[in-house]
Amino acid sequence: MALTKNVKTDERKKKKGKGQGTGNSLKAKKSKRTLGPSASKTNNTKEHSSANNKMSGQLQGSVKKKANESSRRRKVPKNSPKYQFANGEMVDGVNQYKVASNIRKSQKTFELDVYIVNDVEQNEEFRMKTSNLEFQVLKTEAALLRRLEKKPGDKCFVSISEYGTLPKNNLEYLIVAPYGATLYEITKKVLNGENLSLACGITVALQMLKAIRDLHSIGYVHRNIRPSAFTCGIGEDDATVYLQDFRNVRKFEEQKKHVTARTTVKMYGTMRYSSRASQNNKDLGRKDDLESFIYTVFYLIDKESLTWKKEKTPEGVLKEKEQFMLNSGQNQFAKVPRSIVPIICVVFGLDFSSVPDYESIKNVLVEIQNQEKLTPKSCDWKGKSGLNEIEGDTNRSVDCKVTGDRDFQPKGAKKKKATRKKLSSGDVILGVGAQSGWKVINLLGSGGFGDVYKVHRE
Repeated sequence: MALTKNVKTDERKKKKGKGQGTGNSLKAKKSKRTLGPSASKTNNTKEHSSANNKMSGQLQGSVKKKANESSRRRKVPKNSPKYQFANGEMVDGVNQYKVASNIRKSQKTFELDVYIVNDVEQNEEFRMKTSNLEFQVLKTEAALLRRLEKKPGDKCFVSISEYGTLPKNNLEYLIVAPYGATLYEITKKVLNGENLSLACGITVALQMLKAIRDLHSIGYVHRNIRPSAFTCGIGEDDATVYLQDFRNVRKFEEQKKHVTARTTVKMYGTMRYSSRASQNNKDLGRKDDLESFIYTVFYLIDKESLTWKKEKTPEGVLKEKEQFMLNSGQNQFAKVPRSIVPIICVVFGLDFSSVPDYESIKNVLVEIQNQEKLTPKSCDWKGKSGLNEIEGDTNRSVDCKVTGDRDFQPKGAKKKKATRKKLSSGDVILGVGAQSGWKVINLLGSGGFGDVYKVHRE
Protein backbone atom coordinates (compact mmCIF):
# COMPACT_ATOMS: atom_id res chain seq x y z
CA MET A 1 0.00 0.00 0.00
CA ALA A 2 2.82 2.36 0.84
CA LEU A 3 4.43 1.62 -2.52
CA THR A 4 1.15 2.31 -4.32
CA LYS A 5 0.67 5.53 -2.38
CA ASN A 6 4.17 6.76 -3.23
CA VAL A 7 3.69 5.99 -6.93
CA LYS A 8 0.40 7.89 -6.97
CA THR A 9 2.04 10.82 -5.19
CA ASP A 10 4.85 10.95 -7.76
CA GLU A 11 2.35 10.79 -10.61
CA ARG A 12 0.41 13.68 -9.11
CA LYS A 13 3.59 15.77 -8.85
CA LYS A 14 4.51 15.06 -12.49
CA LYS A 15 0.99 15.91 -13.70
CA LYS A 16 0.93 19.05 -11.58
CA GLY A 17 4.12 20.26 -13.25
CA LYS A 18 2.60 19.92 -16.74
CA GLY A 19 -0.03 22.65 -16.40
CA GLN A 20 -2.44 24.49 -14.19
CA GLY A 21 -5.54 22.97 -15.77
CA THR A 22 -4.40 19.43 -14.92
CA GLY A 23 -3.58 20.49 -11.38
CA ASN A 24 -7.09 21.88 -10.87
CA SER A 25 -8.55 18.61 -12.11
CA LEU A 26 -6.45 16.55 -9.65
CA LYS A 27 -7.41 18.81 -6.77
CA ALA A 28 -11.05 18.43 -7.69
CA LYS A 29 -10.72 14.63 -7.64
CA LYS A 30 -8.95 14.70 -4.28
CA SER A 31 -11.66 16.92 -2.81
CA LYS A 32 -14.34 14.56 -4.11
CA ARG A 33 -12.80 11.61 -2.22
CA THR A 34 -12.32 13.36 1.09
CA LEU A 35 -15.09 15.95 1.46
CA GLY A 36 -18.19 14.31 0.01
CA PRO A 37 -20.74 15.07 -2.74
CA SER A 38 -21.53 18.70 -1.85
CA ALA A 39 -17.89 19.69 -1.90
CA SER A 40 -17.45 17.86 -5.18
CA LYS A 41 -20.23 19.86 -6.74
CA THR A 42 -18.75 23.12 -5.50
CA ASN A 43 -15.30 22.27 -6.77
CA ASN A 44 -16.64 21.16 -10.16
CA THR A 45 -18.35 24.53 -10.46
CA LYS A 46 -15.07 26.27 -9.63
CA GLU A 47 -13.28 24.09 -12.15
CA HIS A 48 -15.62 25.04 -14.99
CA SER A 49 -15.61 28.68 -13.92
CA SER A 50 -11.83 28.73 -13.90
CA ALA A 51 -11.66 27.10 -17.33
CA ASN A 52 -14.24 29.53 -18.73
CA ASN A 53 -12.42 32.51 -17.25
CA LYS A 54 -9.15 31.27 -18.73
CA MET A 55 -10.72 30.76 -22.19
CA SER A 56 -12.43 34.17 -21.95
CA GLY A 57 -9.17 35.77 -20.94
CA GLN A 58 -7.37 34.16 -23.85
CA LEU A 59 -10.04 35.35 -26.31
CA GLN A 60 -10.04 38.84 -24.83
CA GLY A 61 -6.26 38.90 -24.95
CA SER A 62 -6.28 37.81 -28.59
CA VAL A 63 -8.91 40.39 -29.53
CA LYS A 64 -7.09 43.08 -27.55
CA LYS A 65 -3.80 42.16 -29.23
CA LYS A 66 -5.39 42.40 -32.70
CA ALA A 67 -7.07 45.68 -31.76
CA ASN A 68 -3.77 47.08 -30.57
CA GLU A 69 -2.05 45.96 -33.76
CA SER A 70 -4.85 47.50 -35.84
CA SER A 71 -4.68 50.67 -33.78
CA ARG A 72 -0.95 50.86 -34.25
CA ARG A 73 -1.34 50.37 -38.00
CA ARG A 74 -3.89 53.17 -38.20
CA LYS A 75 -1.74 55.58 -36.22
CA VAL A 76 1.33 55.08 -38.39
CA PRO A 77 1.14 57.50 -41.37
CA LYS A 78 1.49 56.07 -44.83
CA ASN A 79 4.38 58.45 -45.50
CA SER A 80 6.58 59.86 -42.77
CA PRO A 81 6.86 63.66 -42.59
CA LYS A 82 9.27 65.14 -45.08
CA TYR A 83 12.52 66.58 -43.78
CA GLN A 84 12.47 70.38 -43.65
CA PHE A 85 15.68 72.37 -44.06
CA ALA A 86 16.36 75.19 -41.63
CA ASN A 87 17.55 78.63 -42.70
CA GLY A 88 21.34 78.60 -42.90
CA GLU A 89 21.59 74.84 -43.34
CA MET A 90 24.05 73.57 -45.94
CA VAL A 91 23.16 71.22 -48.81
CA ASP A 92 26.14 69.39 -50.29
CA GLY A 93 25.80 68.40 -53.91
CA VAL A 94 28.22 68.86 -56.76
CA ASN A 95 28.24 72.45 -55.45
CA GLN A 96 27.46 73.56 -51.92
CA TYR A 97 24.28 75.53 -51.28
CA LYS A 98 23.14 77.50 -48.24
CA VAL A 99 19.41 77.58 -47.50
CA ALA A 100 18.10 81.16 -47.28
CA SER A 101 14.38 80.47 -46.71
CA ASN A 102 11.53 78.05 -47.33
CA ILE A 103 9.05 79.70 -49.68
CA ARG A 104 6.66 76.80 -50.23
CA LYS A 105 5.94 74.11 -47.65
CA SER A 106 4.29 70.84 -48.59
CA GLN A 107 1.39 69.38 -46.66
CA LYS A 108 0.64 66.34 -48.81
CA THR A 109 2.58 63.34 -50.09
CA PHE A 110 3.20 64.49 -53.64
CA GLU A 111 3.70 68.17 -52.99
CA LEU A 112 7.13 69.76 -53.24
CA ASP A 113 9.01 72.00 -50.85
CA VAL A 114 10.67 75.00 -52.48
CA TYR A 115 13.61 76.88 -50.97
CA ILE A 116 15.65 79.91 -51.89
CA VAL A 117 19.28 78.76 -51.79
CA ASN A 118 22.60 80.41 -52.58
CA ASP A 119 25.61 78.82 -54.21
CA VAL A 120 28.31 79.26 -51.57
CA GLU A 121 31.20 79.53 -54.04
CA GLN A 122 29.56 81.63 -56.78
CA ASN A 123 27.15 83.51 -54.47
CA GLU A 124 24.33 83.03 -56.99
CA GLU A 125 20.67 82.58 -56.03
CA PHE A 126 18.77 79.43 -57.03
CA ARG A 127 15.56 77.61 -56.22
CA MET A 128 15.77 74.16 -54.64
CA LYS A 129 12.83 71.76 -54.86
CA THR A 130 12.71 68.72 -52.58
CA SER A 131 10.52 65.62 -52.63
CA ASN A 132 10.33 62.18 -51.02
CA LEU A 133 13.09 60.01 -52.44
CA GLU A 134 10.88 56.96 -53.00
CA PHE A 135 8.71 58.66 -55.66
CA GLN A 136 11.56 60.18 -57.71
CA VAL A 137 9.33 62.83 -59.28
CA LEU A 138 12.20 65.30 -59.37
CA LYS A 139 14.41 62.77 -61.11
CA THR A 140 11.82 62.67 -63.89
CA GLU A 141 11.61 66.46 -63.95
CA ALA A 142 15.41 66.76 -64.12
CA ALA A 143 15.59 64.37 -67.08
CA LEU A 144 12.84 66.31 -68.88
CA LEU A 145 14.45 69.70 -68.26
CA ARG A 146 17.78 68.41 -69.61
CA ARG A 147 16.07 67.52 -72.87
CA LEU A 148 13.80 70.56 -73.04
CA GLU A 149 16.57 73.11 -72.55
CA LYS A 150 17.91 72.07 -75.97
CA LYS A 151 14.70 73.14 -77.72
CA PRO A 152 15.13 76.15 -80.04
CA GLY A 153 13.20 79.38 -79.77
CA ASP A 154 11.97 81.29 -76.75
CA LYS A 155 12.68 79.75 -73.38
CA CYS A 156 9.66 78.00 -71.83
CA PHE A 157 11.27 76.04 -68.98
CA VAL A 158 13.54 76.96 -66.07
CA SER A 159 17.24 76.15 -66.38
CA ILE A 160 18.49 73.19 -64.34
CA SER A 161 21.68 73.42 -62.29
CA GLU A 162 21.84 69.98 -60.71
CA TYR A 163 19.87 67.03 -59.38
CA GLY A 164 20.83 64.77 -56.50
CA THR A 165 19.66 62.64 -53.60
CA LEU A 166 20.06 62.89 -49.83
CA PRO A 167 19.42 59.32 -48.58
CA LYS A 168 19.96 60.23 -44.91
CA ASN A 169 17.02 62.66 -45.17
CA ASN A 170 15.04 60.42 -47.56
CA LEU A 171 14.97 63.30 -50.04
CA GLU A 172 15.74 64.07 -53.65
CA TYR A 173 16.50 67.64 -54.65
CA LEU A 174 16.53 69.70 -57.81
CA ILE A 175 18.42 73.00 -58.14
CA VAL A 176 17.02 75.34 -60.82
CA ALA A 177 17.26 78.99 -61.82
CA PRO A 178 15.11 81.46 -59.83
CA TYR A 179 11.44 81.80 -60.75
CA GLY A 180 8.48 83.63 -59.28
CA ALA A 181 4.76 83.29 -58.67
CA THR A 182 2.36 81.10 -60.63
CA LEU A 183 -0.15 82.64 -63.03
CA TYR A 184 -2.87 81.75 -60.52
CA GLU A 185 -1.04 83.64 -57.75
CA ILE A 186 -0.36 86.59 -60.07
CA THR A 187 -4.06 87.08 -60.81
CA LYS A 188 -5.06 86.57 -57.18
CA LYS A 189 -2.32 88.49 -55.35
CA VAL A 190 -0.32 90.68 -57.72
CA LEU A 191 -3.31 91.85 -59.77
CA ASN A 192 -5.74 91.72 -56.81
CA GLY A 193 -8.14 89.28 -58.47
CA GLU A 194 -8.33 91.11 -61.80
CA ASN A 195 -8.32 89.31 -65.16
CA LEU A 196 -5.42 89.61 -67.55
CA SER A 197 -5.95 92.10 -70.34
CA LEU A 198 -6.68 90.57 -73.73
CA ALA A 199 -3.25 91.66 -75.00
CA CYS A 200 -1.44 90.03 -72.07
CA GLY A 201 -3.72 86.96 -72.17
CA ILE A 202 -2.92 86.23 -75.83
CA THR A 203 0.82 86.80 -75.22
CA VAL A 204 0.69 84.32 -72.33
CA ALA A 205 -1.33 81.88 -74.46
CA LEU A 206 1.38 81.85 -77.14
CA GLN A 207 4.04 81.10 -74.52
CA MET A 208 1.97 78.35 -72.93
CA LEU A 209 1.27 76.78 -76.32
CA LYS A 210 4.97 76.61 -77.18
CA ALA A 211 5.78 75.02 -73.81
CA ILE A 212 3.10 72.35 -74.27
CA ARG A 213 4.22 71.73 -77.84
CA ASP A 214 7.86 71.30 -76.73
CA LEU A 215 6.85 68.84 -74.01
CA HIS A 216 4.79 66.84 -76.50
CA SER A 217 7.70 66.82 -78.95
CA ILE A 218 9.76 64.68 -76.58
CA GLY A 219 6.93 62.18 -76.11
CA TYR A 220 5.27 63.31 -72.86
CA VAL A 221 1.88 64.70 -71.90
CA HIS A 222 1.53 66.96 -68.86
CA ARG A 223 -1.99 65.93 -67.73
CA ASN A 224 -2.48 68.87 -65.36
CA ILE A 225 -2.33 72.08 -67.41
CA ARG A 226 -3.75 74.94 -65.34
CA PRO A 227 -2.75 78.49 -64.27
CA SER A 228 -0.72 77.24 -61.29
CA ALA A 229 1.35 74.96 -63.56
CA PHE A 230 2.95 78.07 -65.10
CA THR A 231 5.30 80.43 -63.28
CA CYS A 232 6.77 83.78 -64.23
CA GLY A 233 10.43 84.70 -64.36
CA ILE A 234 12.18 87.19 -62.09
CA GLY A 235 13.90 90.49 -62.85
CA GLU A 236 14.52 90.97 -66.54
CA ASP A 237 12.65 87.74 -67.26
CA ASP A 238 9.50 88.58 -65.27
CA ALA A 239 7.38 88.63 -68.47
CA THR A 240 8.53 85.10 -69.37
CA VAL A 241 6.21 82.20 -68.54
CA TYR A 242 7.62 78.77 -67.64
CA LEU A 243 5.80 75.44 -67.62
CA GLN A 244 6.48 73.51 -64.40
CA ASP A 245 4.99 70.84 -62.11
CA PHE A 246 5.76 67.58 -63.89
CA ARG A 247 4.33 65.29 -61.19
CA ASN A 248 1.63 63.94 -63.50
CA VAL A 249 3.56 63.55 -66.75
CA ARG A 250 3.24 60.34 -68.73
CA LYS A 251 5.03 59.04 -71.79
CA PHE A 252 2.68 58.61 -74.73
CA GLU A 253 5.26 57.23 -77.17
CA GLU A 254 7.32 54.05 -77.02
CA GLN A 255 9.92 53.51 -79.76
CA LYS A 256 8.29 56.33 -81.79
CA LYS A 257 4.89 54.59 -81.67
CA HIS A 258 1.87 55.98 -79.86
CA VAL A 259 0.81 53.87 -76.89
CA THR A 260 -2.59 52.20 -76.82
CA ALA A 261 -5.21 53.91 -74.71
CA ARG A 262 -6.00 52.22 -71.41
CA THR A 263 -9.65 51.27 -70.95
CA THR A 264 -10.18 52.95 -67.57
CA VAL A 265 -8.03 55.52 -65.79
CA LYS A 266 -8.79 57.36 -62.57
CA MET A 267 -9.29 61.07 -63.10
CA TYR A 268 -6.13 63.12 -63.40
CA GLY A 269 -5.71 66.83 -63.03
CA THR A 270 -7.64 69.70 -61.50
CA MET A 271 -11.42 69.59 -61.81
CA ARG A 272 -11.82 73.15 -63.06
CA TYR A 273 -9.35 72.70 -65.93
CA SER A 274 -9.38 68.94 -66.55
CA SER A 275 -10.55 67.65 -69.92
CA ARG A 276 -13.87 65.90 -70.46
CA ALA A 277 -12.01 62.64 -71.13
CA SER A 278 -10.34 62.92 -67.74
CA GLN A 279 -13.70 63.28 -66.01
CA ASN A 280 -14.97 60.28 -67.98
CA ASN A 281 -12.05 58.18 -66.67
CA LYS A 282 -10.42 57.86 -70.07
CA ASP A 283 -6.72 57.80 -70.89
CA LEU A 284 -5.24 61.22 -71.61
CA GLY A 285 -3.35 62.27 -74.72
CA ARG A 286 -2.08 65.47 -76.30
CA LYS A 287 -5.60 66.66 -77.06
CA ASP A 288 -6.40 66.72 -73.34
CA ASP A 289 -3.47 69.03 -72.58
CA LEU A 290 -4.79 71.36 -75.26
CA GLU A 291 -8.35 71.24 -73.92
CA SER A 292 -7.03 72.21 -70.49
CA PHE A 293 -4.98 74.92 -72.23
CA ILE A 294 -8.21 76.38 -73.68
CA TYR A 295 -9.89 76.47 -70.26
CA THR A 296 -6.77 78.11 -68.79
CA VAL A 297 -6.66 80.84 -71.44
CA PHE A 298 -10.35 81.64 -70.93
CA TYR A 299 -9.92 81.70 -67.14
CA LEU A 300 -6.98 84.15 -67.30
CA ILE A 301 -8.82 86.56 -69.61
CA ASP A 302 -12.30 86.14 -68.11
CA LYS A 303 -12.77 84.08 -64.94
CA GLU A 304 -16.55 84.21 -65.30
CA SER A 305 -16.40 82.40 -68.65
CA LEU A 306 -15.79 79.08 -66.81
CA THR A 307 -19.29 78.91 -65.40
CA TRP A 308 -18.80 75.42 -63.97
CA LYS A 309 -16.54 76.73 -61.19
CA LYS A 310 -19.76 77.19 -59.19
CA GLU A 311 -21.04 73.68 -59.90
CA LYS A 312 -20.99 71.30 -56.93
CA THR A 313 -21.15 67.96 -58.77
CA PRO A 314 -18.79 66.42 -61.35
CA GLU A 315 -21.82 65.68 -63.55
CA GLY A 316 -22.78 69.36 -63.59
CA VAL A 317 -19.21 70.38 -64.42
CA LEU A 318 -19.03 67.87 -67.28
CA LYS A 319 -22.34 69.02 -68.74
CA GLU A 320 -21.20 72.65 -68.86
CA LYS A 321 -17.84 71.71 -70.37
CA GLU A 322 -19.65 69.88 -73.16
CA GLN A 323 -21.61 73.03 -73.95
CA PHE A 324 -18.44 75.10 -73.79
CA MET A 325 -16.59 72.90 -76.30
CA LEU A 326 -19.59 73.30 -78.62
CA ASN A 327 -19.12 77.09 -78.31
CA SER A 328 -22.49 77.34 -76.55
CA GLY A 329 -21.31 78.21 -73.04
CA GLN A 330 -23.11 80.88 -71.06
CA ASN A 331 -21.21 84.21 -71.31
CA GLN A 332 -18.38 82.28 -72.97
CA PHE A 333 -17.38 85.12 -75.28
CA ALA A 334 -18.11 88.11 -73.06
CA LYS A 335 -14.42 89.16 -73.06
CA VAL A 336 -12.70 86.55 -75.21
CA PRO A 337 -13.29 87.26 -78.94
CA ARG A 338 -15.20 84.72 -80.98
CA SER A 339 -12.30 84.56 -83.39
CA ILE A 340 -10.79 82.01 -80.98
CA VAL A 341 -13.48 79.47 -81.99
CA PRO A 342 -11.27 77.73 -84.63
CA ILE A 343 -8.91 76.62 -81.82
CA ILE A 344 -11.80 75.04 -79.91
CA CYS A 345 -12.99 73.30 -83.09
CA VAL A 346 -9.50 71.90 -83.81
CA VAL A 347 -9.17 70.44 -80.32
CA PHE A 348 -12.76 69.17 -80.28
CA GLY A 349 -12.07 67.04 -83.35
CA LEU A 350 -8.99 65.28 -81.95
CA ASP A 351 -8.89 61.76 -80.50
CA PHE A 352 -6.44 60.03 -78.13
CA SER A 353 -3.66 59.43 -80.65
CA SER A 354 -4.22 62.46 -82.92
CA VAL A 355 -1.28 64.72 -83.72
CA PRO A 356 -2.47 68.29 -82.98
CA ASP A 357 -1.94 71.05 -85.52
CA TYR A 358 -0.05 73.39 -83.19
CA GLU A 359 0.85 75.76 -86.01
CA SER A 360 -2.80 76.43 -86.90
CA ILE A 361 -3.57 77.12 -83.22
CA LYS A 362 -0.65 79.54 -83.05
CA ASN A 363 -1.82 81.27 -86.24
CA VAL A 364 -5.28 81.85 -84.75
CA LEU A 365 -3.74 83.53 -81.69
CA VAL A 366 -1.49 85.72 -83.84
CA GLU A 367 -4.51 86.64 -86.01
CA ILE A 368 -6.40 87.74 -82.89
CA GLN A 369 -3.46 89.99 -82.01
CA ASN A 370 -3.60 91.54 -85.46
CA GLN A 371 -7.40 91.90 -85.62
CA GLU A 372 -7.68 93.42 -82.16
CA LYS A 373 -4.52 95.52 -82.68
CA LEU A 374 -2.95 94.14 -79.51
CA THR A 375 0.58 94.94 -78.38
CA PRO A 376 2.79 91.86 -78.78
CA LYS A 377 4.63 90.67 -75.67
CA SER A 378 2.31 92.70 -73.43
CA CYS A 379 2.64 91.92 -69.69
CA ASP A 380 0.21 93.20 -67.03
CA TRP A 381 2.39 92.29 -64.04
CA LYS A 382 5.77 93.52 -65.30
CA GLY A 383 7.55 95.58 -62.66
CA LYS A 384 4.89 94.94 -60.00
CA SER A 385 5.72 93.77 -56.48
CA GLY A 386 4.85 90.35 -55.08
CA LEU A 387 6.22 88.20 -57.88
CA ASN A 388 8.64 86.51 -55.47
CA GLU A 389 5.89 85.60 -53.01
CA ILE A 390 4.95 82.06 -53.95
CA GLU A 391 3.98 80.76 -50.51
CA GLY A 392 1.07 78.33 -50.42
CA ASP A 393 0.14 75.65 -52.93
CA THR A 394 -2.83 76.95 -54.91
CA ASN A 395 -4.01 73.40 -55.51
CA ARG A 396 -5.49 73.47 -52.01
CA SER A 397 -8.35 75.79 -52.96
CA VAL A 398 -11.74 74.08 -52.80
CA ASP A 399 -12.36 73.72 -56.52
CA CYS A 400 -8.73 73.34 -57.65
CA LYS A 401 -7.81 70.13 -55.86
CA VAL A 402 -5.55 67.76 -57.77
CA THR A 403 -6.96 64.24 -57.98
CA GLY A 404 -5.99 60.84 -59.38
CA ASP A 405 -3.38 58.21 -58.63
CA ARG A 406 0.12 58.86 -59.91
CA ASP A 407 1.68 56.44 -62.36
CA PHE A 408 4.97 56.59 -60.52
CA GLN A 409 3.42 55.72 -57.14
CA PRO A 410 5.11 52.46 -56.07
CA LYS A 411 2.84 49.45 -55.73
CA GLY A 412 3.80 46.03 -54.43
CA ALA A 413 7.38 44.94 -53.98
CA LYS A 414 10.11 47.43 -54.68
CA LYS A 415 12.57 46.63 -57.40
CA LYS A 416 16.11 46.19 -56.25
CA LYS A 417 18.22 49.07 -57.44
CA ALA A 418 21.40 48.31 -59.30
CA THR A 419 24.46 49.49 -57.41
CA ARG A 420 27.35 51.22 -59.10
CA LYS A 421 30.96 50.87 -58.05
CA LYS A 422 32.35 53.67 -55.91
CA LEU A 423 35.89 54.87 -56.54
CA SER A 424 38.24 55.47 -53.64
CA SER A 425 40.88 58.15 -53.17
CA GLY A 426 44.02 57.02 -54.96
CA ASP A 427 42.25 54.94 -57.61
CA VAL A 428 43.57 55.53 -61.12
CA ILE A 429 41.30 55.74 -64.16
CA LEU A 430 43.15 54.62 -67.29
CA GLY A 431 41.59 54.81 -70.74
CA VAL A 432 42.07 52.16 -73.42
CA GLY A 433 45.57 52.57 -74.93
CA ALA A 434 46.36 55.57 -72.69
CA GLN A 435 49.87 55.97 -71.28
CA SER A 436 48.80 58.04 -68.27
CA GLY A 437 45.60 58.14 -66.28
CA TRP A 438 43.53 60.21 -63.86
CA LYS A 439 44.04 59.81 -60.11
CA VAL A 440 40.94 60.12 -57.91
CA ILE A 441 41.32 62.77 -55.20
CA ASN A 442 37.88 62.60 -53.58
CA LEU A 443 34.13 62.22 -54.22
CA LEU A 444 32.36 65.57 -54.74
CA GLY A 445 28.77 64.36 -54.94
CA SER A 446 26.32 61.71 -56.12
CA GLY A 447 23.02 61.99 -57.92
CA GLY A 448 20.57 60.27 -60.22
CA PHE A 449 22.90 60.75 -63.18
CA GLY A 450 26.04 59.32 -61.54
CA ASP A 451 28.94 60.28 -59.27
CA VAL A 452 31.21 63.29 -59.58
CA TYR A 453 34.86 63.03 -58.53
CA LYS A 454 37.74 65.42 -58.26
CA VAL A 455 40.63 63.94 -60.26
CA HIS A 456 44.24 64.84 -61.08
CA ARG A 457 46.27 63.95 -64.13
CA GLU A 458 49.12 61.65 -63.16
